[in-house]
Amino acid sequence: MKLVTISGPPSSGKTAVLAGVIRAMMASGLKVGALKYDCLTTNDDEVFRAIGVPVQTGLSGNLCPDHYFVSNIEECLDWGIREDFDFLLSESAGLCNRCAPHIKGVLAVCVIDNLMGATTPKKIGPMLKYADIVVITKGDIVSQAEREVFAFQVRRANPRAKIMHVNGEKPDTELRFSLEYKLVAQLSQNMNFVMDTTVAEFVAMHAESRMVEKVDEVVREIVTQANLLAGEPFTATTPVTSLSGGQSRALMIADTAFLSSSPVVLIDEIENAGIDRKKALSLLVRKEKIVLMATHDPILALMAERRLVIRNGGILKVITTTPKEKENLEKLEALDNRLLALRTRLRSGELIEDAG
Repeated sequence: MKLVTISGPPSSGKTAVLAGVIRAMMASGLKVGALKYDCLTTNDDEVFRAIGVPVQTGLSGNLCPDHYFVSNIEECLDWGIREDFDFLLSESAGLCNRCAPHIKGVLAVCVIDNLMGATTPKKIGPMLKYADIVVITKGDIVSQAEREVFAFQVRRANPRAKIMHVNGEKPDTELRFSLEYKLVAQLSQNMNFVMDTTVAEFVAMHAESRMVEKVDEVVREIVTQANLLAGEPFTATTPVTSLSGGQSRALMIADTAFLSSSPVVLIDEIENAGIDRKKALSLLVRKEKIVLMATHDPILALMAERRLVIRNGGILKVITTTPKEKENLEKLEALDNRLLALRTRLRSGELIEDAG
């Protein structure tokens, strides 16, 4: 029988990850048992029983759950041997950052989530530092740049561990450990930050994770370019959690242009972002990105060489922009410039009594 220890901070998704692993192991014909260590109470044993897994639970009470684990693991191993398990998976409450619920020579897994903040990997302690595999969850909630920064901080805390990103979908066998070979960078409408850092700190961490030279220069350039796109200016010392939706999108577009290795950028309705969309596209194209946009904006659509018409989830038409449409684009841009001037006057608190 093989023992595997699973640890991680509270609410990081340990039980969900473990249940998914157990289902896959059972589908392969393996006999699996589960151990659940917690402090005062737990319902997680019901999750394991619901998928047909024998489970034992232990509540540490006033003791550190990791000390309780060490004191009781021998009896649990005896139980697993009697039940003739192929694998016995042990999940700890993960509340003590000084102790490690891992055993030397036993495969150790740490589950941690992207919402915990950029400095969290340095604070967690032995359960991350001594893990063989680090599973990072909730990546679908944060931006791609935040995922990369967080993974970089995990790598700093534990250089030898394998890092896996989990979001409930089946991982690609070839690419699941890689950040470098993702063809598409996505910029969605929901671009909110959760990390407790300033703009400069966040961009610097992302640049360091990309092994960029002259990080300070890159940070200044990205902040400058982002401010050229944003409707309202912000500074390098602005907390990323204080950025508006438009400022967040502007920062991520500039960040993607300068730091992303993905050759393709997928943008969702950039016209609703509150940024200078033409400058944003120009910046990405200058940085040799292939830009795919979902848009209802006629100016953005006619700026492209080709556009796809989507209906009922499929491609209805592929249209090449005609010379006449390019002529009309100039007229539309003139109207758009007038609207932009009016928006600028509104932001400045001026009256719009003259719309000329």
